[in-house]
Amino acid sequence: MACLTDSELTRCYDGKPRWVPCEAPEQEQSLEEFRSKWEPLPDAGSDSIKDYYFSSYARFGIHEDMLKDCVRTSGYMNAINSAKALFHGKTVLDVGAGTGILSLFAARAGAARVVGIECSNIASYATEIARRNGFGEVITYVQGKVEEVEIPVDKVDIIVSEWMGYFLMFESMLDSVLFARDKWLRSGGHLFPDRASLFMAGIEDAEYREEKLLGMEWSGCLEHVQKPTN
Repeated sequence: MACLTDSELTRCYDGKPRWVPCEAPEQEQSLEEFRSKWEPLPDAGSDSIKDYYFSSYARFGIHEDMLKDCVRTSGYMNAINSAKALFHGKTVLDVGAGTGILSLFAARAGAARVVGIECSNIASYATEIARRNGFGEVITYVQGKVEEVEIPVDKVDIIVSEWMGYFLMFESMLDSVLFARDKWLRSGGHLFPDRASLFMAGIEDAEYREEKLLGMEWSGCLEHVQKPTN
């Protein structure tokens, strides 16, 4: 699996203060080809992966989608590139490393050492990706849960992590990042990212409220699913 280059990421940006999605070539896929992208990697069902959340990240397809997310990937790349002086010569921890894209960004920004923690078996592929990109001596991956593993350094200067999910908190990655911060981040260290804003607006969708699921009437269930509001 190849990493996105700067030029590939830059093509996602149209020069205006907004982001546009990458254009993917249209092509037909057989069912077997589609399924193969989402099959677990070898040994994805081993004892080291106990639940669906972690085993889902042992599939190539989900990582392909994340790498192709230009807003997400370019945002991290630009943030790290703009702070090269901060990363230069430092020890960096990548929590939930996946294929190692953030580890690669940190190494390319001048980090002296990068340690990535990844629970799924994609970690073995991340190691090979780091080697092929010339950072095999800089980046080390540890497979396991953040709360259970030991890493080859006592403290780190910077923690990077793509912990934000849908509606910010979905996937519950933040707890693991905070655990890593409290255990390994040295005093005065940095988190990337370290803050977020969440904006909400109430709406009413009358058509959705009137929609009949499968053309059937289900109002008999209302008393069991509706909760009174104070």
